[in-house]
Amino acid sequence: MGQPDTCQSNGQWNNDQHDEDSFIDGARCCFRGLDNWLGVFRLQEFRQRNMALSYIVFQNTTFWEKLCKRWEAGAECVQALNPQCEMSWAKHFLRDRSYSYTANHVHAHGQYAFYDRTCQSNTVLPEIKKVYTHPEVERSCLTNPEADHFKNCTWQIMEEIYTTKENYYQVYMQNKRRWDGLAKSALRCMRDIVQASHCNQPSKDYLWHLAKLQLPAIFNVTVIYVPENPKINFTNPKRCTVGVYGDPHLRLCDEPRLITCSVPGKVWYLNNQHLEIVGVNELISPGHNSNATTVRWLQATFKGVSGRSILGTYTARDGNLATSFDGTDKAVLGTGNDKVVLMSGFHTRVVISQYETGVVLMVRHWRGHYYFSVRMTQELIEESYGLLASGCPPKQTIGIGKMF
Repeated sequence: MGQPDTCQSNGQWNNDQHDEDSFIDGARCCFRGLDNWLGVFRLQEFRQRNMALSYIVFQNTTFWEKLCKRWEAGAECVQALNPQCEMSWAKHFLRDRSYSYTANHVHAHGQYAFYDRTCQSNTVLPEIKKVYTHPEVERSCLTNPEADHFKNCTWQIMEEIYTTKENYYQVYMQNKRRWDGLAKSALRCMRDIVQASHCNQPSKDYLWHLAKLQLPAIFNVTVIYVPENPKINFTNPKRCTVGVYGDPHLRLCDEPRLITCSVPGKVWYLNNQHLEIVGVNELISPGHNSNATTVRWLQATFKGVSGRSILGTYTARDGNLATSFDGTDKAVLGTGNDKVVLMSGFHTRVVISQYETGVVLMVRHWRGHYYFSVRMTQELIEESYGLLASGCPPKQTIGIGKMF
């Protein structure tokens, strides 16, 4: 038997049917009880954690069962205010709150999707409980730098989402493809940190679920699929070239046109399990009516084929192109399958190749400005994150399809 029409929800609160003062007041009481308890949970988690370790939301699994029970009780409270509706409607209403002035905060925070991602009725899902109760799980196996990087993945990649001022649901539906792509990038960021760590496999499985709990509540993690252990076919003939040219014009894998993007400051251009490229951009004409930026510093970090070891870095700075890798006088990193070779002598460019992964990076310079392109299998691009994987944020896009 279906629910009454007044119980249907598409993510928007129907003011004509539901916006009654008595119901709203009662629902806010249901919310308040859950929110207050979540606040206590966060405070207790903060007090009980090892103060020497970085804090990751929901890292303390002690309260997971209690969270499930509290959420179920909150939904029962809402459903009792509207008894003709089923519990599934009440749970959706409790999580969504689109009509509420707190909607942006709710959608931006992962704690309001904890139930959907972890619980079944008033208890933790059996498959999730099996993961976090495994006797070999070490919840604090990440090093401090790894934990810091892990917890910052979501903000650094999804800043445009967190800073959205408009109605969260409406903006999400208008930008669903991009926002889902950013969520996948954030998951890849956390996944790559975990996979490169020295944590044992049970701990990695636990951290992988913890990564999903960091995403804002508006995302459905069962739909946004990112493999925990991607297998890249480096010999796949379907390859792609991405890069940065001029001030800066982005060349993306799935976009035939150049995108002019204003990105001052430090930028993650392309990160994956085998290569990281970061740069520092400056305004071309500070003080003038132009937001165009240019790359003034660039660093590429090369990793072994396994993705767990860093072989070395190459940095372009001060208008020069070094002829060796950082801290050495060598033009070769690693041995065997990990071998990375730097070729110079071209005056305006260097070419760095890792033959096993098929990655080729070319860096050029002109009067203190740097441009670069990198070619690799499209599979590896699709498992990457950064500006060249997700594209330019709409508010920072200057133009598309032409040079400025």
